[in-house]
Amino acid sequence: MPEMTYVCEAVDRFRLVKRAMHGTRMMTMKEIRELYGRETVKLRNESRWVFLNTLFSVSEAVMFSQLVDRLDQVVLKGVYVYEAVVFSQRVDRLDQGIIPQSSSGMTYQGLYKLVAKALYRTHVEGKLKAEIIQEPEKFVELDNAMVQTLKDQRDSGKQVLLITNSDYEYTDRMMSYAHNRYMPEGSTWRDLFDMVKGEDFLYIGDHIYTDAALAKLNFRWRTALILRELEEEVAALADGTPHREKLKELMEKKEMTFEDVDSLNETLAQLLMVLEVLDEQIGSMLEQDGSMFNERWGYLSRAGLNDKSSLIQQVEKYADIYTSRVSNFQRYTPFMYFRSPSQSLAHDRNLTKYYKRKYTQGPANPAAKETNGQ
Repeated sequence: MPEMTYVCEAVDRFRLVKRAMHGTRMMTMKEIRELYGRETVKLRNESRWVFLNTLFSVSEAVMFSQLVDRLDQVVLKGVYVYEAVVFSQRVDRLDQGIIPQSSSGMTYQGLYKLVAKALYRTHVEGKLKAEIIQEPEKFVELDNAMVQTLKDQRDSGKQVLLITNSDYEYTDRMMSYAHNRYMPEGSTWRDLFDMVKGEDFLYIGDHIYTDAALAKLNFRWRTALILRELEEEVAALADGTPHREKLKELMEKKEMTFEDVDSLNETLAQLLMVLEVLDEQIGSMLEQDGSMFNERWGYLSRAGLNDKSSLIQQVEKYADIYTSRVSNFQRYTPFMYFRSPSQSLAHDRNLTKYYKRKYTQGPANPAAKETNGQ
């Protein structure tokens, strides 16, 4: 596989690449087919794939994509590599050998390692958190229903535990900013939480692996995943309904064209022309699908017209329930038992027609009855 294919990707539940970028340029479906074909994304192959699955990864992906453009333009040479990756205030690290002194043989993979190392150090050295706690209003979205949601759970006899890998200073500053303003006079955010011992847990987190997956696999806890983007996606899906309906109509026309091949009088050449026109329309609309949510990557939960994304497959595997914010639990009684809706399977779609044909019209003869039952 050529090194040129180190780009950012979005995949479906079968781990096939559906959308991809090289640098900041979106690749066409034709380019994706030519580069990836039927190759599946195997995350265990760390020399080939890097899984960007946290909010910290957003800045990592954006910086990497922009620097790929620079590398393609042969702009990244000598000290420019250092300034672009570690920023001007961290050039002193060049003397420590953290970043190589020559970039003449720079590759996309090597460039990514530089970006990842620079951002990792920014995080672990505390510089990022130090900036956040100085101006939390720039980074924290307040939720005036959060405190009451937790109080409702405690008032019903449940215990609430806070688990974090952040240091106490950062945790206290952020929790105080987010919750103390909604607490009764004389109390703080710490009064919302308990020291807990027990076996029956609902673990709520916003990371699919370090929260939902590990809690379920290691402790067998019930899990709830927070997907903040879900609110925007639901609104975008509603606004995008006309577009998706039109797309479904074109797909049905294509299916009907194949079904009617035996009865068509047109030549094969004419039939192929019809299919080519439909494919062109469908391809263009598929690329635009989800643009109301994200103009580049489309919907978070969808991959193509009828399939779910790899993310949603992971959510279904590791999260018992998912929602956009913890305060949504306030809409339900603390004793609510959440049940999964009935899952639709591919062979379910014609069951209504089958039922009417079998039980309302009745078969014309035993042979027809036997055929209907197959």
